[in-house]
Amino acid sequence: MDAPGLTSARSRLAAWRRRFRRAGAALALLALAWAAGHALADRASVRTRIRERAEAVLASRLPAATLGDEVSVDWLFRATLGPLTIPAAAPAAPPVVTIDHVKVRPSWLALLAGRVEPATVRLLGVRVATGPGGQELRALLERLRRPRPDRRPGGAPGAAEPVLLVRDLRVAFPLGARTVDLGPFDLRLERTRSGDEETIAAEVGLPGGGHAEATLRRDRPEEPGVRTGAAGPHLAA
Repeated sequence: MDAPGLTSARSRLAAWRRRFRRAGAALALLALAWAAGHALADRASVRTRIRERAEAVLASRLPAATLGDEVSVDWLFRATLGPLTIPAAAPAAPPVVTIDHVKVRPSWLALLAGRVEPATVRLLGVRVATGPGGQELRALLERLRRPRPDRRPGGAPGAAEPVLLVRDLRVAFPLGARTVDLGPFDLRLERTRSGDEETIAAEVGLPGGGHAEATLRRDRPEEPGVRTGAAGPHLAA
C-alpha cells in the first residue's frame, strides 16, 4: 500500500502532465494557425494586391515614383516592398529620394475589427539628394504638401496616421565641385490629427550617438508661429 503522501504526489504529477499536454496541443494548434495565416498572406494574389495598393497610393501623391519588384510578407505579417525611387524635378538629375526597402506593419486592432490599416511604415536605406541649393528637396516637399484626393477635410477626430520610422538615412548635397554626404541618421515621426489640430512628434538619431526631439503643432494654418512648452520646443507651421 502506498503512503498517503506518495499517492498525493503522484496525483499532482499526473495533473501537471495533463496540463502540459493540453498546453502543448494548444501551442501546436496556434502554430498551425499562424503558419496557415502566413501562407494565405504570402500568396501571389495577396502580394499582387499589396503592390497594386502601394502603386495607387504613390500615384495619388508622387505619380513619377517607381516601385521595384520586391513584394513579400514575413512571419509577423509585415509587407516589404522596394526599391522605391522618386525622380528629381530637373531632367537628367539623380533621383531626389531612393529607398532600398519599405516595410509596413499592420494594425492588429484594425485587423480584429475587420479593417486593414498600417500601424508603422519603416523605410530602410534612404538616400536624399537635395540638388543645388536644396531645390530638388524643396520641390519634393511642395509636391507632398498638395492635398490628397482621398483624404476628407479635417480627418476623423483623434485619427492617428502610421508611425514613420526611417533607418540609415543619408543626405547628399552639392558643395562647389564636390558632393557632401551626411549621415546615417535615424528618424521617427508620429502624426496625430484631431479636427483642425495636427501634432507631429519627431525624434532624430544622430550619427555620432545621441538624439534630438521636437514637437510641431498646427492649430490654424493661416497663423504660423512658435510655441514653447514644458516638453521642449513646439513649432506651429
